[in-house]
Amino acid sequence: MSAFDQMVDDLLAEEEKVPCEFLHESHHLGWLDDDGDGDMLASGAKIELPVYLASELLRGNHVDVLTPQCFGPQTRNALKADPDVVNLRDKNEFFFAHGLRVAELTPDDEGLPKVLADAFEARYRRMLDTCLTGSDGDPGGLTHRLSSTESKLFRTGLAGQRDYQRWKAGQAGRITACDMIRHARKRQRCAPLGQSSTPA
Repeated sequence: MSAFDQMVDDLLAEEEKVPCEFLHESHHLGWLDDDGDGDMLASGAKIELPVYLASELLRGNHVDVLTPQCFGPQTRNALKADPDVVNLRDKNEFFFAHGLRVAELTPDDEGLPKVLADAFEARYRRMLDTCLTGSDGDPGGLTHRLSSTESKLFRTGLAGQRDYQRWKAGQAGRITACDMIRHARKRQRCAPLGQSSTPA
């Protein structure tokens, strides 16, 4: 998975919504509440806002960000019991990227970062094992349970394993040095005896 793919996932995760509770009356923000009446939000009003907006309101001490249901006790207990079988795509397509942002916005929820790290590590090992078997397709419906980040890692792993098997069977081209290495060797051969071709 490229850095660009990860950046796209991070940007899309900013669009995901988190529940927020307004700490005081907020004028001219009634339009944020689909069920609201008027242009004012009352103190204690709870609405879901995109992460990028919730983070700005939190910084201004206008709201408290609450933990979304997809990271609640039921999901955490399932991930602790057997992370491989949990369908993260149904819970949130950008589960890990979104979870990291939620963890930043809810510092009192100290358990979330560890749950995310442990679940990702366990699920990554399973994906790696599956890739190394050289299985094509969707073994055991695995890909239907993966988040967006996991799906991209899994596809990259399968492609790498296929390329390795092709190379091992002699079906790939010869491995050659890259242009930078070839040019460096050429400069070393052309340099006068006792002198280095690299500048000090």
